[in-house]
Amino acid sequence: MKENKNHKTGKMLRVFRLRAGLSQKDVGRILGVTYQQVQKYENGSNGLSAESLLDLSRLYNVSPETLMGAGEHRRVEVEMDDDTARICRRLCSVNDRTLKRKIIAVIDVLTG
Repeated sequence: MKENKNHKTGKMLRVFRLRAGLSQKDVGRILGVTYQQVQKYENGSNGLSAESLLDLSRLYNVSPETLMGAGEHRRVEVEMDDDTARICRRLCSVNDRTLKRKIIAVIDVLTG
């Protein structure tokens, strides 16, 4: 049976969480979710938001591609126009989660 993308990413999330010496509860606190949600990310039953993927890649000091098992994320970047890539880079540089959510809310309002 072919492994789905969420399952592959989940395996990587678990590997890096254990390497960092963090519990699922610790990671949940960082992401603002329950440890049960972290379990669902790790077993592949729930997908991870882009924001959470970026937060975890920073936490574990690895690229988002590494957490996703590489490959597919690069394909998405190639399809991104320059303005979209610039927005993503700027958003990735925002470390304040509250500010990041406000920026996303503004984008949501502007794009309907």
